[in-house]
Amino acid sequence: MQVVECYLPLIRFIASTTPDETRGFAAFREQVERYLAEATQASAKVVDKEDLHASRFAIMSWIDEWVLRSALALRHEWRDRLLQSEHYQTVVGGEAFFARLDALDAHNRQVRMVYLTCLLLGFQGQYRHLEPEQLQARIAATRQALPRAWQPERSGAEITPDDRPGKDRQRRRLCIWRYRFPLALTALWAMVSVGLLFSFL
Repeated sequence: MQVVECYLPLIRFIASTTPDETRGFAAFREQVERYLAEATQASAKVVDKEDLHASRFAIMSWIDEWVLRSALALRHEWRDRLLQSEHYQTVVGGEAFFARLDALDAHNRQVRMVYLTCLLLGFQGQYRHLEPEQLQARIAATRQALPRAWQPERSGAEITPDDRPGKDRQRRRLCIWRYRFPLALTALWAMVSVGLLFSFL
């Protein structure tokens, strides 16, 4: 099993959440924490403690950013109780994500797959206000250390949400929720499934 597989139930849960989510903050947070706990327990059987925390931090940073960029009513309360803050006592996940990625051993495919997953699902972090090409270059560089299945011909930019301001922002947001995120999840699932065949080549 790959450590990224441990987080797929949580990713599917996030993917199924829409702007008209009726659960309040407490109920939604409880579900997220439950999936995180299950993923942590499963990850402990696959990687050591250091890699477990590196992977979990990446996922938490992605979830925090995802919620804050969403149209969910609970995002305002979430801002005051970030996962990264409660579990890792930091609020600079956007920078720490890439610092942790840079610190990974070049051959640590298990954890790199988790970081690339977060990037392909839209995580931007410190690159959010920079030119899109800079983030895409970073994604491409991360892919180079991974199996062939994680290096598709088409750029991940096409499944990364566009959060630029403008009069059509709300329309784009709805498009992201209804179409692009499921597309990204489908692409991820395919890469994980096929990638298992090449993970140790």
